[in-house]
Amino acid sequence: WMNQTLNFFSEKELEKLKSLSYFEFFTFLAILFFKDNTCNLEVYEAGLGGRLDATKLVNPDIVVLTKIALDHTVILGDTEEKILIEKLEIVGTNTKTIFTFQQEKNLMGLTKLFCKEKNIELILFPRFVDKDYLSFNQDFSLFVINSILLKQKRQTLNESILSIIPPIKGRMQVLQTNPLILFDIGHNPSAVHFLLQSINIRYPEEKKWKVFFGCQKDKDAKQILETLINNELVETVYQISSENWNQESLPNSKIEKISEERFSELLKNVKVTSLILGSFKLYSLVNAIGQ
Repeated sequence: WMNQTLNFFSEKELEKLKSLSYFEFFTFLAILFFKDNTCNLEVYEAGLGGRLDATKLVNPDIVVLTKIALDHTVILGDTEEKILIEKLEIVGTNTKTIFTFQQEKNLMGLTKLFCKEKNIELILFPRFVDKDYLSFNQDFSLFVINSILLKQKRQTLNESILSIIPPIKGRMQVLQTNPLILFDIGHNPSAVHFLLQSINIRYPEEKKWKVFFGCQKDKDAKQILETLINNELVETVYQISSENWNQESLPNSKIEKISEERFSELLKNVKVTSLILGSFKLYSLVNAIGQ
């Protein structure tokens, strides 16, 4: 399909596509795919923020705002308030509704004010603190879908629909059960904080975890490490440290810096409950498990 679609463009137009980033190019292809297939519903996930994000071009009817956290601070801003405003600017002239859940008071105030000024309906989902983040996200997604269906006077979906959704790769993904090894791409302090809460809720019998951690150079490695070492679940943190990874660290007895080679060796002989954390890039290294 992609080759056939691109054949309709002139050589001059194709030359312009070379200036697009990976994400911009695939957003462009997604727009064409939805158009060619005459889809009644189009769903896009913003890549970075909102104001300058490629997906802003679709001029969404509905925006779903998820957890605001300090991430991509060089581009989006160094406070949660600045990041929130950047993300809210994904809205366009077609946007009629924003779905979100209760967040910090200052962030909710900004969101309500933004919606009032733009004459956008704000629909809040109650936040349950006794659920792991995957279960919460599923419930929130179902709430959004059913709210849309109700507005269209269509039949809503039963909660049982959630049971047929396959596990999401990179989100509390179970790589091995005995011993238990989880993989999660959480790569900012807030995400790691909620991940640790979530594994405590989902696996209450597991009291001590060894953590293998590696993040990209634009992430806040020190703050993530601070979150890890101050959590009673975390026994040891093996931090992957090489030129391909963020090497910023903290002087702490819980932290041991290791190479990629050492990481692979340790994984082959894991005999305790473990969590692999920090980046999708780790996928290429976790193949050692089970081999």
